[in-house]
Amino acid sequence: MRKITSTLILALVGFLLISSSYQQTISFRPLPKVVESGNELDVSRNIYYTYLKSNVPIMRVTQKVGIVEYLRQNVYVTYENGVWRAKRVNVGNISVEEPSLPHKVLRDLVKVELNPPLIKGNLFTALHTVSLSIPSDYYPEYELFKPKEYPVASYSFEVVKYVIPEDILRKLPTDDSLKDYLQVPKLSRRVYELAFNITRNAKTPYEKALAIKEFLVNNYIYDENPIPPVPGIDPVEWFLFYTKRGVCLDFNTAFVILARIVGIPARLVTGYRIEKMPGTQVVRTRQAHAWAEIYLKGAGWITVDATGYRREERPREVANLRANITVLPNGSVIVTFSRNVNGSVEVSTYSTKLSLNVSGKSLILPLNITGPDKITVRVGNLIFEKIITGPPKAIVTPSEITIAKGENGSVKIITFQNKISIDSPLPYELVRDSNGFKLILKGEKVGRYKIGVEVGGEPHVVLLNVGLKTRVKIVRWPNLVWEDKEFYVEGTLMTEDGRPVPRGVIIIEARKNKDGNGVVIGKGEVREGRFRIKCKIGEVGDYHIVAIYQGHFPFLPSTSDPKIRVISSSKIIAETFNVTSVGVISIRGALLKENDEPIPGESVKIQLDGRDMGFLRTGSGGTFLGVIKISTPGWHTIKITYPGNEFLEPSSLEWHFLALKLLLKYDDIVEGGEPIKITGEVQGIRNGIIMIKSELGSLSVKVRDGKFQAKIPTRSDTEGVYKITFLYEDTVIREISVIVRPKIDVMVQGKLLLANKSDLVKIKVLYGDKPLQNATVYLRIGNVSMLNITDERGIAKFNVLLERPGRYHAEALIIMGNGFVSYPFSVRVIRFPLYIYAVISILLLSLLYIASRFILPRLNIRVELNRFPPVYVEGEEILIRLSMKGTLLINNRPVGYGKVFKLKLTPGIYRVSARKWFIKGEEKIITVVETLEEAIIRAFNERFGDEPAKTPREIAGKSIVTEIFERVRYGLSRISKDEFVTFWRGLNER
Repeated sequence: MRKITSTLILALVGFLLISSSYQQTISFRPLPKVVESGNELDVSRNIYYTYLKSNVPIMRVTQKVGIVEYLRQNVYVTYENGVWRAKRVNVGNISVEEPSLPHKVLRDLVKVELNPPLIKGNLFTALHTVSLSIPSDYYPEYELFKPKEYPVASYSFEVVKYVIPEDILRKLPTDDSLKDYLQVPKLSRRVYELAFNITRNAKTPYEKALAIKEFLVNNYIYDENPIPPVPGIDPVEWFLFYTKRGVCLDFNTAFVILARIVGIPARLVTGYRIEKMPGTQVVRTRQAHAWAEIYLKGAGWITVDATGYRREERPREVANLRANITVLPNGSVIVTFSRNVNGSVEVSTYSTKLSLNVSGKSLILPLNITGPDKITVRVGNLIFEKIITGPPKAIVTPSEITIAKGENGSVKIITFQNKISIDSPLPYELVRDSNGFKLILKGEKVGRYKIGVEVGGEPHVVLLNVGLKTRVKIVRWPNLVWEDKEFYVEGTLMTEDGRPVPRGVIIIEARKNKDGNGVVIGKGEVREGRFRIKCKIGEVGDYHIVAIYQGHFPFLPSTSDPKIRVISSSKIIAETFNVTSVGVISIRGALLKENDEPIPGESVKIQLDGRDMGFLRTGSGGTFLGVIKISTPGWHTIKITYPGNEFLEPSSLEWHFLALKLLLKYDDIVEGGEPIKITGEVQGIRNGIIMIKSELGSLSVKVRDGKFQAKIPTRSDTEGVYKITFLYEDTVIREISVIVRPKIDVMVQGKLLLANKSDLVKIKVLYGDKPLQNATVYLRIGNVSMLNITDERGIAKFNVLLERPGRYHAEALIIMGNGFVSYPFSVRVIRFPLYIYAVISILLLSLLYIASRFILPRLNIRVELNRFPPVYVEGEEILIRLSMKGTLLINNRPVGYGKVFKLKLTPGIYRVSARKWFIKGEEKIITVVETLEEAIIRAFNERFGDEPAKTPREIAGKSIVTEIFERVRYGLSRISKDEFVTFWRGLNER
C-alpha cells in the first residue's frame, strides 16, 4: 500500500512541476549543396549535356563597358583516357604582363551576384583580371582566383583586354618550353594524319589554329543529344571519326589535341559564356561553356572557341568553290562556278551592286561595262574579284582544242565586229552565226598548230592539236574483290588501226556511274601497248572500273569500263559488361567495316537469352543505341547480330553477364558520430564481396547466403548529403543518399511561465560539445514569433509574455551556415505563482499521509480459517471468519456479504480473500482433496519428485514424513487428521 501511495505522490508532483531543461530528439534538414570537382572533367560523361538543357538562373553579371564574353572558373592541362585533369600550381601575386607588340587596351569593371552563393571552387573571372574586391588566392599560371572564405554571394573585379591586330598574330611563334601544354594522349595514327592534313597549307601557329577551328566548325554538327562514346574508343576519336556531333566540350577538346599535335601549346578552359554588353544580364545554367586557349610568344594566352553550330542556325560556309568571271564584248558578265550554287550571290562593280538568288553553275549579268572596272562576286564568306580595262572586242573560245586526224573542230568567236582575219596552216571554214562567227578547223595532218584570229585589230591565238585515236581495253580483272584489298587490272592500249601505243600512263578509276566522277584506285605505265596496274577500292558497292588513257601526243585519250563488285566483312563493337543491376540497361555500340569505317543506315538485331528484343538502326557514324529491361536477377546473355547485305558479310557479338538486385534497409537520416547502418540482400549471388564507396570512406563487406551488413562510421562534425555507391566487381549496382546531420544539442530553460507576466526563456545550442555562437534562433510559442542571436556561450535569450494559462506548443529554429535545426517543445503557463501550487501540494500530501497511516489500515479485512494446514476433504465443511463485515471472494468472484461463512467445495485449489468498498484485503489458499492420502502422495511428489526406481527413504531419508508416506503409498493403513497435520508440518520444515 505504501508503494501505491508513493507512486501517486510522484505522479502528482511531476504533473505540477515541469523540469527547467531537457534534451529532445532534433531533425536536421540541410540546405541544397552544389558538389563539383574542379580538378577533373570526364569527356565521356559529358556534364554539359545536362547543363545545356537547364534554364536555372546562376548569377547576375553587370558590366560597365561590355568587353567580357567568357567567365573562367577552371583550367585543364592533361588529357588521358577521356578525362581532363588540372595540375597543381603555386599561389602568387596578381601580375598581368602587357604585350610588347602593338595593341589596344580596353578596361571594364564587372560585378557578379551569385544565386545560390558559391560554397566551393574558384571564382568566375575573366582572362587578365587585375584586381578583385574580396580576399582571394591568385594562381598566376591559370589566372584564376579562389576565395579565402566561403560562401561568396557577390564580388567585383577589374579586367583589361589586349586587342592585337590579326596580321601581327599571324607572324608570332609559340613557346616550346610549355611542355605540359603540348601533352598528347595515345591516339590512333589517323588523328595525327588529320591534324597535319588540316594545317598543311598553314605556315604559322596562329594560321594553323585558325585552320583547325574552321575545319571543326564547318565539318561537325553541334548536337546536345549525341550517342556517348563506346568503351575502348577515345572520346576525341569518337567525335572526330564516328558521330561527328557534340557540344562545346567535344569541339574544344578536339581542338586542343589537334593543336598540340602540330606544336601549338593549348589548354581547355571551362566557365560561362555571357553577352558582351554593358548593363546587367542574368546568366543561366545552359550558358555553361568550355573553350580553348593557345599560347603565342609576345601575346600570351589567347582565347579560341572552336564550338560548332546547329545546322539550322546558319548555312554551312561554301568551301572548295571556284568562279570564273568573263566580260563579253557587249559589257555583260558571265560568272561560271566550279559546281552548283544554291543561295544568295552578291555581284558588284564600281557603279552597280546586285543581290541574286542562284540555283545552278552559271549566271549572266547585263552590267553594260564600258571601261576599266573591278568586278566582285561574293558567295557566303568567299570573295572572287577581277580587274578589267574594259570589254574586249571578241571572245574566242575555246583557246585550245584537240581533234583526231580526219575530224573537224570548231571555235566560237563572240563579237560585234565584221572585220575578222584567220591565219591557219590547215584548211578552215568561217561561218557567221548568232553573236559572231564559228571557225571550223579540219584535221588533215597530225601535229600541233597555232591558229591566228584577229578581230578589229585585237589578236587571239587558238592552239590546235591533231592526233591519232587510241583504244584502251581492260582484258583481265576480278569480278569480286574485298574492300581495301589489292588486286590487279590488266589491259591493252592500241591505235585505231591496231598498232600498240609504245608508252603512256593509264589511270584506273572506280565509278558508280561510268559517265560520272570516279575515285582513282590505281595508276601505271604502258609498255608496248600493255599494262598491269595494282589497284585498291576503299568502299563496298558495284562499280565500273574505268581505265583512262589521258593521251600522249600524238596519241589521243581513250577509256574502258568493265564492272566489278567490292565487298567487305563487318564487325560489331559494343559496351559489354560482366555485371549490371536489374532494370533498364543501355545497349550501345557501333557497326564497322573491317577497316573501322562506320556502316550507317543498317539494322542490328538484339536478343536477350535467345529472345528477340527488337532491332536498332545505325546512325551516320555507324553507332546504335537502345534499351532493354532485365527483370530477373542471375546470369543472362545478350547477342547482337548483323545479317549482312549483298556487299557486307554478316557478324555478331555475344556476351554473358550477371544481373543483380540489391535490397537495402537503412536510415535516411543519421546523426554525426553515429555509424550509417545498412542491411542488404543481394539477389543474383549467394556469396561474394560488395564494395561500398562514399566521401566518408570505402569498405568491402562479405555477402553470405545473399545477405550482408555494413557500418559506415561518421565523425561528430560530419554533416551534409552523402552519396553511397554499391559496387560488385567494380560495377555500380545501386546508389543511395543519406543525410548526416550534425550532432547538435538544444536545451531550453524557462518552460514554466506565469500568465500576464514577462518571463525569460533561454535557448542554449551546443555543436558537439562546444557552444554554437552567432547562430540565428527563431522562437515561436503559439502565435508569438521572436528572433535573436546566440552569444559566446551559445545562448539566445527571449522575453515572453503570454496572457492565458495552458500548455503551448513551441518551436526553436536554429539557422546555421549550411542548414537549420528544428527543435519542438512545449511551454506551460500557470495562473498563480509556483509557491501557491507548492502549498496545495503539501496539503494534499498531508491528507494522503493521514489516510495511509490511520484510515486505510482499518479497512484492510483479514481472513481466518478453522484449520491449518488449510487442506479439506471433499464434502467437509469449511468455516471462514472475516475481521469485519465484507464481501467474500473465492477466486476473485464474490460469494456473499457478511462476517462468518460456511462452505463446501469440490476438489481443487482456491484463493480466498475479502473486500471492503474498493479495498481488497489479504488472500489465503485452500486445497480441497478427495482423501487425505491423495493429498499426502501429491505433496510428497511435488516436493521430492516421483522416482519409481527409488524407495521413499532413498529419496527423502528416514523420518516421520517418509514413514507416513510409506503407509499411505503402500496401503498399509489409513491416517488420521492429526497424522496428516504431523506430516504437513514435517514436510514444510524440511
